[in-house]
Amino acid sequence: MFDIRYHIVSLVAVFLALALGILLGFSLEKQGLLKKQQERLVESIQKDIDSVRSKNSNLQKQLASQKKFETNILPFLTEDKLKDHVVA
Repeated sequence: MFDIRYHIVSLVAVFLALALGILLGFSLEKQGLLKKQQERLVESIQKDIDSVRSKNSNLQKQLASQKKFETNILPFLTEDKLKDHVVA
């Protein structure tokens, strides 16, 4: 099967990889790369949100305009249309 050396080597490799990852993480943080990338991402998301809000506002205005038109035109279209008809 496996001997103890195999397990020791695999454990050492895991801890070395962990240490390397921690060191790389700290070095990236010191350079500010992550912060800059995060700031760009936040700006992009804010632009997207502003765009969606603008589109939503335009759609709300269109909906209000259509409802106003419907309220004004519906009585004219349905007035006395069933006057001489038996319903139900």
